[in-house]
Amino acid sequence: MNARATWFGLLFWVLVAHASPALAHPTSLSQFDAYTGERDLSLGFAFDSIAMVELMGRLYPGTPPMDKAEVAKHGDAMLRYFDKRFAVDNDGRPCHHIAPTRFAYAKERDRVLFDVRFVCDAPLGTVAIHSRLFHDEPAPHPLVGTLRHGRVLEHYFFSPGSPIATIDVPALAPVGGGQNDASRGFRTATPPPGAFDAK
Repeated sequence: MNARATWFGLLFWVLVAHASPALAHPTSLSQFDAYTGERDLSLGFAFDSIAMVELMGRLYPGTPPMDKAEVAKHGDAMLRYFDKRFAVDNDGRPCHHIAPTRFAYAKERDRVLFDVRFVCDAPLGTVAIHSRLFHDEPAPHPLVGTLRHGRVLEHYFFSPGSPIATIDVPALAPVGGGQNDASRGFRTATPPPGAFDAK
């Protein structure tokens, strides 16, 4: 089985395992692609459009429902929401993002696109990506991230029980020698200590 087939097969079963009756649209999924630089991480998000419309309705209570294209007019509100729920650190030190370069609705993909770059104060070492995006919503849905480091692909699944992915960037290396061997498959983000302790 090739890496692409393995990735989508594993993703399907993870989504089934995390399905919840509370989901308003249980097939909803948001994604990001992350590209490493020497001291930075560039992220391109593709947010579920229905989830974004619902989110804006909660950020602007009492206003008429927005259509999908109108969501992109509220980048400031989205950035405030994002900053409270998403962060990147490098060897334990926080990285800081510059102003987002895109917040737009892509009709052909039916996704809301959001591009942002995090800049760190040293070459990338152990990078931790923290995401609680959409975790505290009435209809939470998962986020899947793909980290691209040269030819290496790392896939991570973020959910309320597993909100952190920790990546040793210098240790990443292609598996095998062929170009098609660069994908390392699917990983669930590492949950924080005590995440599954009995309450």
